[in-house]
Amino acid sequence: MKHAPSPSATQQDRLLAYLRKHDIARAFELREIGVSATAISRAVEAGDVVRIGRGLYQAADAEADLNTNLAEVAKRAPRSVICLLSALAFHGLTDQLPRKVWFAIGAKEWAPRIDYPPVRVVRFREPYFSHGIETNRIGGTQVRVYSVPKSIADAFRNPKLVDRSVAIEALKAALDQRQATPAVLMQAAEDEGIDFKTATSFYGKEGKRTMDVLVENTVLEQLFLGLHHLSALDQFRGGTTAADYARVGVLAWYYGVANAASAMTAAQSGSFQEDHAGTARLWDEQ
Repeated sequence: MKHAPSPSATQQDRLLAYLRKHDIARAFELREIGVSATAISRAVEAGDVVRIGRGLYQAADAEADLNTNLAEVAKRAPRSVICLLSALAFHGLTDQLPRKVWFAIGAKEWAPRIDYPPVRVVRFREPYFSHGIETNRIGGTQVRVYSVPKSIADAFRNPKLVDRSVAIEALKAALDQRQATPAVLMQAAEDEGIDFKTATSFYGKEGKRTMDVLVENTVLEQLFLGLHHLSALDQFRGGTTAADYARVGVLAWYYGVANAASAMTAAQSGSFQEDHAGTARLWDEQ
C-alpha cells in the first residue's frame, strides 16, 4: 500500500522546483507558495538549499554565476539600478571584477540595508537616476541595469568613483564590440550633462595650461576630424571591395591619428602646427 507524501516532503519538492526556476528566492516568496520556515530550515540542514543571506536562499547545486549577486541586490532593493563598475562588468566592457555590487538609488531615497553581498550605494539625482534603465532577467529575477551608453557616460561623469582608464577601456570595448555607436554615445553624454564645459573643467583640475578661445577651437576641430575618420573606418567593417577599403582605410587611420595628435599638442602647448612633421616634433618635445 502506497502512502501519500507527507506535507513536509511536498513542501520540499515545491521549494526545490521554485529555486530551479528562479535561482534565488526570498523567504516571504517561499511562504507565498506554501513552504513553511520549518521546511526551509530542514532543506538547509539537509544540504539541499543554501542560505546566501538574510532571508535569501539558493539551491545547493545551482551553478555559480558572476551575476548572481546582482539578482540578490535586486531582490532586496527592487528600485535600485546596477551602475558604474558593476554595470560595466555586466555588459562585458571591463576586465575588472568589482568586489562590491554597485547600485544607484534616488537622491532622497532611503539606502537599503543589505548584509550580503557587499554593496556600494551611489545616489543619483534626477534626471540622471531615471535615464537609460534596462531590465534584464538573471536567474528568474528582474534586475534593473543601466544601458551601455548610460553606463559609459556615468563612468566619465564620475571620475572620483571610476578611474579614467576604466572609462576609456569601456568606451573602446563598446565600440569594438558594436554595443554602441559614436552617435548614441554622444547623445548619452549630452543626456548626462557631459559637454565641452565639463571637459574644460576637468582639464583645469588636472593642472594643465589654461586654453584660450583659439586653442579651444583648434582642439575641438581636430578632435571632431579625428572622430570623423574613426566613424569612416567603422563603416568599412562590412565592406566587400578589399583593395579600395584598404586604401581609404589607411588614409582615414593616418589622418585620424594625426588630428588626434594635433588636438593633444595644441591643448598642451597652445600652438597649432601647420604640418604633420611639426606636430610630430612637438609631440616628441612634450
